[in-house]
Amino acid sequence: HVSASLQHPYFKEAMALAEDCDLVVVTAHIDTNQPEMVEIYTAVRNAHATIPLLMLAGHAHMKKYKVFDENAIAMESGRYFEVLGLLNVHTTRSGTQRLQVEHKWIKCTKSNLVDLAAVPAAEFETAEGAQVRSTMRTYFSKLGLDHVDGCAPSTYSKSSYLTSADSFY
Repeated sequence: HVSASLQHPYFKEAMALAEDCDLVVVTAHIDTNQPEMVEIYTAVRNAHATIPLLMLAGHAHMKKYKVFDENAIAMESGRYFEVLGLLNVHTTRSGTQRLQVEHKWIKCTKSNLVDLAAVPAAEFETAEGAQVRSTMRTYFSKLGLDHVDGCAPSTYSKSSYLTSADSFY
């Protein structure tokens, strides 16, 4: 329960330590629009009115970016590792706006992850990763998951509106 956690001594200790910090980061499996996220935001703001605040959210499993104030944002990066949320954060200790954030979502493809890692593609996969890939292929084959029964003449999307012609649902 968020309300109880915000009254717990560890939260009060964290807020006391935050006095000397450049940034407070909250990770929570809470939708950015839930009242509990507002409770967390309010509790941090009651302790520190202008400290930069990043809230990394979850639960709705949708891409969301929410600005609470000029120094506080929340970001949620979708579902099932479809996309990776990328934040470029700059903070200052002066002025009223102490937080500058650029955000984007990157599709979780191997080529995009190779680009982010800034390594040659040939060096990206580890020996452990190759072993996992090999094991997965073995089980895919044993279970017949590598067999194609047919192909749909249309492409469907999980992110389309329910009434759209291309809606997966």
